[in-house]
Amino acid sequence: MTPAFRDKVLLLSPSDTREKLKSALKELFEELRKQDRGDRSVSTKGVIQALGIERVYEQQDAVEYFLDILEKVGPDLAEVFRGTMRNHRTCSENHKSHDDSSFKSLQIALNSRDGTYRLEDGIQSYFASTELVGDDQMYCEDCDEKRDTIWSCDIHEYPAILPLHLKRFVYDRWSRGFVKNDCPMDVPLQLPLRFQEQEQQYSLYAVINHRGSRHGGHYTAHIRSSEENKWYCFDDSRVTQVDESKLKGSSEAYLLLYQKTSSVAQVEDVKEEPRMHTAEAGDAVDAGGAECGRAHNKPQLEDLNLRVKEHVSKLRKTLHQKHKDNRPYYDKKTQKIKHKKTHKSERARKRQLCSNPRETEKREKSTRGAARGLLSTKCCSAL
Repeated sequence: MTPAFRDKVLLLSPSDTREKLKSALKELFEELRKQDRGDRSVSTKGVIQALGIERVYEQQDAVEYFLDILEKVGPDLAEVFRGTMRNHRTCSENHKSHDDSSFKSLQIALNSRDGTYRLEDGIQSYFASTELVGDDQMYCEDCDEKRDTIWSCDIHEYPAILPLHLKRFVYDRWSRGFVKNDCPMDVPLQLPLRFQEQEQQYSLYAVINHRGSRHGGHYTAHIRSSEENKWYCFDDSRVTQVDESKLKGSSEAYLLLYQKTSSVAQVEDVKEEPRMHTAEAGDAVDAGGAECGRAHNKPQLEDLNLRVKEHVSKLRKTLHQKHKDNRPYYDKKTQKIKHKKTHKSERARKRQLCSNPRETEKREKSTRGAARGLLSTKCCSAL
């Protein structure tokens, strides 16, 4: 059981429990809290009905319903499972960009059928960089076209609870169907992760197991008690104490749940970080403004960087549109090549502006300079 999630559900007000699933979960957790050792098991009928499961004896995917529950209870209750992934892209012209996306679980592939597979290898493979070429090219905003791209990702914000879904059901092209990979895995009790010069320690507290095939099987769970620090096996209505050695070489582990055990630690001193750069200019921002932004005003810096990028992008589009509008066109009625009815000197000046890269560069530099001045002013005024 996840105490952080359970406590949030138990604190729901009557107005918050109008939804069937939230109400059913609260009733379930209240019944479990009232239980004493030796009492009969608690019914999950309310949760099953709220999820719309009609055929209770038909095998369902535990991970699918786990994510479905987190989606239906809303972002507030599922906050402890939410992390942020940062996706990095570098095109063949060395233009770099990134974006953030949230996640509630990571799917770890099992690439081996022989021997014992290491979870650390699966995590390393998940975050390995990928080269996208040919039909897989990605669009680059700076190049304004698709380019060969090196794509990678890492964890930008660590979740309080980290679910790891082991992909045991994979598509087999020979049988043209899904088969189960029963590769044994040593499930580590402690899992250190390090991304962006930040290290985070996680501790295993629950394992969902699947025994059988894709056509049918049985689910059990190994859960570590937060009060006694002992492991228990939950098999339907039967609960027995087990040793943690049961987790070694497991061929049934399907969903692993880790929780934070220590705060994020910076590997390097903040003062030794490189100076920040604007998104488009590439020139160093004023040292005082950058230091202020790193320490106190990082969200404002990111917002201003985005504004600089949008402003320069608009300028480029405007110049491109002006150049496009002044191109000669063919008039079907008169069957002659015509220009827009603008003054000749003005039209010539616009053409020169659009065709002269130096003039365009001057305009962009003036815009960047003004943006950098605005950036430093905002940072210092926030002190």
